[in-house]
Amino acid sequence: MDGRVRGRVEFERFVSSRHQWLTERAATVESLRTTRDDRRTVFEAVLHLRLPDTAIDLPIAVVGDREAGAANRVSAIRVYHSHWPLLGAHRVRPQLLPPDSTLVFR
Repeated sequence: MDGRVRGRVEFERFVSSRHQWLTERAATVESLRTTRDDRRTVFEAVLHLRLPDTAIDLPIAVVGDREAGAANRVSAIRVYHSHWPLLGAHRVRPQLLPPDSTLVFR
């Protein structure tokens, strides 16, 4: 399942399918670091997966955005990883979210 997931039912379906996928691959998580500010939390880790003929390490980043003024309410979750360790090739997908014009790069 790729793309946007909206609403409780879709989210629960997404979580269930991802949980099954990770369980089938005996996934373990190696936490690396967590970075947060008042709007966003970024969790970086390595997923250790067992595939039928090999084991792979898949670096991931999970980004959670919080609604303005609602410190505990998540407005979006994004997961980033390369497909190279899984497929032996890159898979480029279109942008899912609009650009954030409030970001300042220095």
